[in-house]
Amino acid sequence: LRDPGRALEAIQAAWPTLLGVSFVSTVVAMALFLEGLKNVSSADASLLSMGEPVSAVALGVLLLGERLS
Repeated sequence: LRDPGRALEAIQAAWPTLLGVSFVSTVVAMALFLEGLKNVSSADASLLSMGEPVSAVALGVLLLGERLS
């Protein structure tokens, strides 16, 4: 790096974004999931949970152009 000070500034500027994405993708997602469990049966919840990885792979292939290996 030619200017370590600029790199440090970039890293410091990225922290709020990183924390925001982490908060939304973990805390908010789990809170919504647990709130939803109050409204569905345990059988329905388990079926939905088992379908999550399949839908994640399908969306990765369709929207992001990822290849299955």
